[in-house]
Amino acid sequence: MTASPLTVLVAAGTLLLALLAGFGVSLAGFQGDARSDVEQRFAERAQLSAAFTQALFASSSSAAQEANANRFGAARVRREIVSAWAPRQHYSNVAVLDDRGAILASSANTPRSVTRVLRTRPDYVRRALAGQAFVPSDVLRPGGGPPVIQAAQPFRTPHGRRVLVSGVRPQLLHALLGRYLSQVPNPGGRAYVLDGNGVVVAGSARRTRTGQAVDEPGLITALGRDPEGTYGESHYAASSLEGTTWRVVLTVPTSRLFASVEGARTWLPWTIFAAFAAAAGLALLLLWRGLRGAAKLRQSQERYALAVRGANDGIWDHDLVTDRLYLSSRWKEILGLAAEPTSSDGWWSRVHPDDLDHLHAAVQAHLAGDGRTLEHEHRILHGDGTYRWTLVRGVAIRDRHGRPTRMAGSMSDITARKLAEERLRRDALYDALTGLANRNLFLQRLTESLAARQDPDRRCAVLFLDLDRFKLINDSFSHTVGDELLVELGRRLTAVLRPEDTVSRGGAEHMVARLGGDEFTILLDGVGPEVPLEIAQRIMRALEQPFHVDDRRVFVSGSIGIVLSNRGSTPAEMMRNADLAMYEAKRGGESRALLYSEDMHARATARLEVEIALRSAIDERRLRVFYQPIVDLGTGRLSGFEALARWPQDLPAVTPDQFIPVAEETGLINPLGRLVLETACAQLSSWREDGLVDPAVTMSVNVAGCQLSDPDRLIGDVTAAMAQSGLPPEVLRLEITEGTIISEPERVRATLDELARLGVHAHIDDFGTGYSSLTFLQYFAGDTLKIDRSFISAMHEQQADFEIVRAMISMAHNLGLSTVAEGIEDPVQVAQLRTLGCEYGQGFLFAKPLAAEHVAALVSAWDSDAIVRLGAAPPADAIAL
Repeated sequence: MTASPLTVLVAAGTLLLALLAGFGVSLAGFQGDARSDVEQRFAERAQLSAAFTQALFASSSSAAQEANANRFGAARVRREIVSAWAPRQHYSNVAVLDDRGAILASSANTPRSVTRVLRTRPDYVRRALAGQAFVPSDVLRPGGGPPVIQAAQPFRTPHGRRVLVSGVRPQLLHALLGRYLSQVPNPGGRAYVLDGNGVVVAGSARRTRTGQAVDEPGLITALGRDPEGTYGESHYAASSLEGTTWRVVLTVPTSRLFASVEGARTWLPWTIFAAFAAAAGLALLLLWRGLRGAAKLRQSQERYALAVRGANDGIWDHDLVTDRLYLSSRWKEILGLAAEPTSSDGWWSRVHPDDLDHLHAAVQAHLAGDGRTLEHEHRILHGDGTYRWTLVRGVAIRDRHGRPTRMAGSMSDITARKLAEERLRRDALYDALTGLANRNLFLQRLTESLAARQDPDRRCAVLFLDLDRFKLINDSFSHTVGDELLVELGRRLTAVLRPEDTVSRGGAEHMVARLGGDEFTILLDGVGPEVPLEIAQRIMRALEQPFHVDDRRVFVSGSIGIVLSNRGSTPAEMMRNADLAMYEAKRGGESRALLYSEDMHARATARLEVEIALRSAIDERRLRVFYQPIVDLGTGRLSGFEALARWPQDLPAVTPDQFIPVAEETGLINPLGRLVLETACAQLSSWREDGLVDPAVTMSVNVAGCQLSDPDRLIGDVTAAMAQSGLPPEVLRLEITEGTIISEPERVRATLDELARLGVHAHIDDFGTGYSSLTFLQYFAGDTLKIDRSFISAMHEQQADFEIVRAMISMAHNLGLSTVAEGIEDPVQVAQLRTLGCEYGQGFLFAKPLAAEHVAALVSAWDSDAIVRLGAAPPADAIAL
């Protein structure tokens, strides 16, 4: 037969009183220990309360970081995240700050008083960036509304360090504070969360208001002396939140806290004499108080459960003495478990093997007294067989002797944040388009390779590949086609490398990387000096095969620079030298590979010095313009001038052959060409106004290929120069090299057509060196061909050159074009050219290029008849060899 609860309670009470009567004499000796035990449990409750508060608050401040943290950078994305996160649960507002404290984005409901504090408190951001788990601010009462607490959480993005600030309503702490008090024997006190100034962040009493001072006189003074003790008629215990100035404080009237101890002195003698009489009443009293306590405990647990769900964390509590383990339902949800482990072994068995030793060491260190709290990130096995990343926070509770007896805390699922961090790491090391290593990873591996190389016969090598005319593919087809081509090229380069290409001895293996655009690098580790050249040749052969992109056959070529490591080589030096070798290869023509040599660096330094001086000369308009006459070979008349750029006189001499290529490579050719055009037009206009030259005299100005690549700017420059000088367009000639014409025929033709509509004529310069298409010449919007000096200089000595010149002149005439012979230095050449029907000529025979101030003397002394007489009676064998 089963006894009723009441019967059991009465029997138990009777037995208890009988035992107390027997041991009443020795009770007084144990009262001191009982009082100490109560104080110890009260202090432990304060420590545990602080640990739960810290865990709850830290998880609140870190929650939004898990919402695609790697995307905090673009303004649009920041706004989307804060607007989506702010209304959730206990958050009143969300803001994202940069590392200087500037607000990058904030939710619409962020009060001005909050943003004002964030802008005027740089120390707040500095503390957050120092790496603390969370940094609470002062309690704020925005606009007279409900108070809020601002918590800051630091994190990194591809765009730099950021701080996430979330506003948390103090109501989040109310349920927790009630829970703390429910665990205190003989409750009736209060619980507070206080900031560093003693201001209430949250309190358990209804009349306690956030942001006000504590209304218990003497409490703050007592806290300044000791974290636990008595003041007035109350007992208190406090515990700090690590990394902050906040404290959780529990207070209770001394009489209530020690009621169980002090009461024994009053009721024990009577129980000895009236044990049997009091048994029934005591049993009923115990039953009534037990039922009432169970109801209150159930309500407190419900409030506590709501607060825990709001934090979205799992709660754990481990009794170190009995090895009993309590896990909240949220803990089981995070790990997808139907049943919870009942001992710590069940937890440890689920930790990832790679994290187990580190976690065990962290727990043991904390139990040994290293740090006030435990905080550790590790992987733990989910019910579906996968591993989830978790952040575990906890605190050890110690007895009066300092021995840990209990450990409790929270667990957060940080898998989303870890995945975001992994994406960040990959984005930082790999190229998003091709999947190849990027510059960062390439330099990292190159550094490792250089550090590991000891054998002088096994060296590192870097190959720097740049595609030739890749921009033309992008412009002709589309950037999508260009991107697909780069992806296919990355695969082809990877396939070119073979395992035997690298002998890896403690360093990195070979690697293909994309630096950006159409630039690729290849790292070879532990190779002999002959291997890089062999691989470069294999790459060249691989590029000869067509790429099939978007149903097209696309052909590309590339230039490769190669550098081998030496003792003391640095990654920066090797990258620089490989780049220099690549540019040297590209200058020599397409599809070339060159090994770096020291003279390349000397030439590069010289080019850099020329570039700096040229940039300064253009900006200060110190570049000089010389003028060389163009002569009518039939009449001897001065027909025009060609404007030629010359180096400033006050600088060390640099020839046009040296500074013009530098200008074209660096983009300085555009301002240089504009300067020469403006100066030449203004000079001819001045000579015309002074009556120095005939109105029909023309001015020829050279135009580079890259100027033609931006036709709008070129046409704008021409129009502006003519407007400023007042020069009529029919006397302006623009000289375009034949090589420029054949590289971009359609673009050049469209530009020349537009210039022709303005009345500006065009000449093909250096004709015969670029193998122009006759079809293009047929539609060429110009009126003159200039025959290159290389043919003129040898025409009176070589029959082949003479016949080539004859063919050029005949072809030009058939197309309705006149001709100008360049580089005439001998009267015999004049006679030959006249015989062939060439209309114009220029060269040192007539005059060298002259500064503007010397042209007047030249024109004044000009003798057309003397020029006509040049070569008037050449030897018969000079006319036709």
